[in-house]
Amino acid sequence: MLRGKGLTVRIRVRTRRVRLLAPLLLVTGLLVSAPLGTALGASPAAPAPAAGASTPRFTAPAGFDVSAPMREVAWQAAAKGAVPQDLDRGAVPADRGFGGDGAVQGAA
Repeated sequence: MLRGKGLTVRIRVRTRRVRLLAPLLLVTGLLVSAPLGTALGASPAAPAPAAGASTPRFTAPAGFDVSAPMREVAWQAAAKGAVPQDLDRGAVPADRGFGGDGAVQGAA
Protein backbone atom coordinates (compact mmCIF):
# COMPACT_ATOMS: atom_id res chain seq x y z
CA MET A 1 0.00 0.00 0.00
CA LEU A 2 1.29 3.45 -0.89
CA ARG A 3 1.79 6.00 1.85
CA GLY A 4 -0.29 9.13 1.57
CA LYS A 5 -2.98 7.55 -0.59
CA GLY A 6 -5.63 8.06 2.09
CA LEU A 7 -4.71 11.74 2.37
CA THR A 8 -5.06 12.19 -1.39
CA VAL A 9 -8.53 10.63 -1.35
CA ARG A 10 -9.60 12.90 1.52
CA ILE A 11 -8.36 15.99 -0.34
CA ARG A 12 -10.27 14.94 -3.46
CA VAL A 13 -13.48 14.40 -1.49
CA ARG A 14 -13.13 17.81 0.17
CA THR A 15 -12.44 19.46 -3.20
CA ARG A 16 -15.51 17.80 -4.69
CA ARG A 17 -17.64 18.96 -1.74
CA VAL A 18 -16.36 22.52 -2.13
CA ARG A 19 -17.11 22.46 -5.86
CA LEU A 20 -20.69 21.47 -5.15
CA LEU A 21 -21.20 23.57 -2.03
CA ALA A 22 -19.76 26.90 -3.21
CA PRO A 23 -22.29 27.55 -6.05
CA LEU A 24 -25.12 26.37 -3.84
CA LEU A 25 -24.16 28.85 -1.12
CA LEU A 26 -23.76 31.68 -3.63
CA VAL A 27 -27.17 31.11 -5.18
CA THR A 28 -28.81 30.76 -1.76
CA GLY A 29 -27.17 33.97 -0.56
CA LEU A 30 -28.36 35.87 -3.62
CA LEU A 31 -31.90 34.56 -3.29
CA VAL A 32 -32.06 35.48 0.39
CA SER A 33 -30.38 38.88 0.16
CA ALA A 34 -32.14 40.19 -2.96
CA PRO A 35 -35.64 40.55 -1.41
CA LEU A 36 -34.18 41.90 1.83
CA GLY A 37 -32.06 44.48 0.04
CA THR A 38 -34.96 45.78 -2.01
CA ALA A 39 -37.31 45.88 0.96
CA LEU A 40 -34.88 47.70 3.25
CA GLY A 41 -33.50 50.09 0.64
CA ALA A 42 -36.83 51.05 -0.88
CA SER A 43 -38.09 54.48 0.02
CA PRO A 44 -41.69 55.55 -0.27
CA ALA A 45 -42.57 57.11 -3.58
CA ALA A 46 -42.09 60.87 -3.54
CA PRO A 47 -45.10 62.90 -4.61
CA ALA A 48 -44.92 64.23 -8.15
CA PRO A 49 -44.12 67.97 -8.32
CA ALA A 50 -46.80 70.30 -9.54
CA ALA A 51 -46.85 70.90 -13.27
CA GLY A 52 -45.90 74.60 -13.10
CA ALA A 53 -43.58 74.37 -10.08
CA SER A 54 -40.37 73.45 -11.89
CA THR A 55 -39.67 75.15 -15.18
CA PRO A 56 -36.29 75.25 -16.87
CA ARG A 57 -34.37 78.52 -16.79
CA PHE A 58 -32.31 79.47 -19.84
CA THR A 59 -29.44 81.94 -19.65
CA ALA A 60 -27.35 83.70 -22.25
CA PRO A 61 -24.37 81.74 -23.62
CA ALA A 62 -21.13 82.53 -21.80
CA GLY A 63 -18.73 81.96 -24.69
CA PHE A 64 -17.66 79.69 -27.49
CA ASP A 65 -14.33 78.33 -28.65
CA VAL A 66 -13.55 80.14 -31.89
CA SER A 67 -9.96 78.98 -32.33
CA ALA A 68 -8.95 77.00 -35.39
CA PRO A 69 -8.95 73.18 -35.23
CA MET A 70 -5.60 71.56 -34.46
CA ARG A 71 -5.35 70.04 -37.95
CA GLU A 72 -5.30 73.56 -39.39
CA VAL A 73 -2.91 74.92 -36.75
CA ALA A 74 -0.47 72.04 -37.39
CA TRP A 75 -0.67 72.58 -41.14
CA GLN A 76 0.04 76.29 -40.76
CA ALA A 77 3.01 75.62 -38.45
CA ALA A 78 4.50 73.10 -40.88
CA ALA A 79 4.02 75.51 -43.81
CA LYS A 80 5.86 78.27 -41.95
CA GLY A 81 8.77 75.99 -41.13
CA ALA A 82 8.16 76.07 -37.40
CA VAL A 83 8.60 72.30 -37.20
CA PRO A 84 12.21 71.43 -38.09
CA GLN A 85 12.54 68.33 -40.23
CA ASP A 86 16.26 67.74 -39.68
CA LEU A 87 16.54 67.38 -35.94
CA ASP A 88 20.11 66.94 -34.74
CA ARG A 89 19.95 64.31 -32.02
CA GLY A 90 23.69 64.11 -31.43
CA ALA A 91 26.27 61.45 -32.20
CA VAL A 92 25.15 57.85 -32.56
CA PRO A 93 26.95 55.68 -29.99
CA ALA A 94 28.94 52.69 -31.20
CA ASP A 95 27.19 49.32 -30.95
CA ARG A 96 29.11 47.03 -28.61
CA GLY A 97 26.66 44.13 -28.57
CA PHE A 98 25.13 42.55 -25.50
CA GLY A 99 27.26 43.09 -22.43
CA GLY A 100 25.37 40.72 -20.17
CA ASP A 101 23.72 41.42 -16.86
CA GLY A 102 23.33 39.88 -13.44
CA ALA A 103 20.32 37.75 -14.43
CA VAL A 104 22.10 35.96 -17.27
CA GLN A 105 24.01 32.88 -16.16
CA GLY A 106 27.18 31.72 -17.79
CA ALA A 107 27.53 28.32 -19.42
CA ALA A 108 27.53 25.66 -16.73
